[in-house]
Amino acid sequence: MAYPVCLMKVYLSRWVCLDSESNLERFAAEAERAVGAGASIVVFPELFLTGYSRSVDLTEVRELFARISGGAPFALACALQLPDRVSACGVVSGAAPMELAMREFVPAFRWQFAVARRFPWLIRPLLWYRTGRHYMMDYETARAAFEAGLENAAEPDRAFKDDPGNALTVHMIREAFRQGMRGPSFEGRLLVQDWGFRLEDVTHEHVYLWHGDKDIQAPAAAARVVAERIPNCEATFFPGEAHASAVVHHTEEMLRTLGQW
Repeated sequence: MAYPVCLMKVYLSRWVCLDSESNLERFAAEAERAVGAGASIVVFPELFLTGYSRSVDLTEVRELFARISGGAPFALACALQLPDRVSACGVVSGAAPMELAMREFVPAFRWQFAVARRFPWLIRPLLWYRTGRHYMMDYETARAAFEAGLENAAEPDRAFKDDPGNALTVHMIREAFRQGMRGPSFEGRLLVQDWGFRLEDVTHEHVYLWHGDKDIQAPAAAARVVAERIPNCEATFFPGEAHASAVVHHTEEMLRTLGQW
């Protein structure tokens, strides 16, 4: 039997024994170095953050979860299933369950999501045609596809066509497709089908939703319904902001809010 060959670069991070502060500083630097080396995976050693010290009670470690766009269901699932570990949950320009969002999409998006929901096996070829075939090529091809996509974005997002930060965004999207279509297709299937939990059951005390009222990729009308159904959700809708501009212009405000917990 023939088995497929998968090539990847793995970066193994270093650490300092019993020096948690040094390891925390090293975390960001090592991740940046790994990306620069073209790594697909960064591996941090066991007990990296504590420096292999058992003096830290890991049951007391609490985390902040903030996810953008399609990461919304993952953040909310963590808030639901791990309330003792998640100190605060943030959803930024987040996708809504398809049953809420479908009628709010512009026609160009509506038919694609409708087909994906009805025929999940088509997600992979649809995603390849729309995105993967461009981002699996060289950087110049991916960058051209990114800029072409901005032409169909909401006006506040089109203003970022020449933003220097776009290079990083293109690299991130290319990384998502580096190993092929299987991972992105699986995540797409999770997003368009039933999420497996009710929004009303996410009763965490600190859930925040931030959204631009001009967002057409994750329609603001659907986001308002999401905010209404999550019992303790504190929602902020930014006037005149869209899918990406809400993130770019308000990141500091969001992090400050989450950081208080």
